[in-house]
Amino acid sequence: MNTETLGGGRMVALPFGGELHDKGAFNRRGATPIDYTDMLVRAFDTLYREGAGSGRVMAIPIHPFVIGVPHRIGALEAALEHIRAFDGAWCTTADDIVAAYVAGDPKV
Repeated sequence: MNTETLGGGRMVALPFGGELHDKGAFNRRGATPIDYTDMLVRAFDTLYREGAGSGRVMAIPIHPFVIGVPHRIGALEAALEHIRAFDGAWCTTADDIVAAYVAGDPKV
């Protein structure tokens, strides 16, 4: 993460990869729900291994009108179930990640 001081405040930039974006996966690349689950699980598994010695961030950009439909929501639920099964995986919000980073939490 990068930080800068701007106008007396602090700006923190979180890593954000577009390849896991639900809109891009389904609407541009034609992924199936199974493809999307596989993408998320593979990305997580790689980052989990790489993050053994330091923190990693895996952003999952989603939109209710894309992933939240009945034939796709199970893909996200399956991936999150996989992710939550790993010790130390922290499913949270960008705000909580920034707060932990600014506070000096060694996990981030």
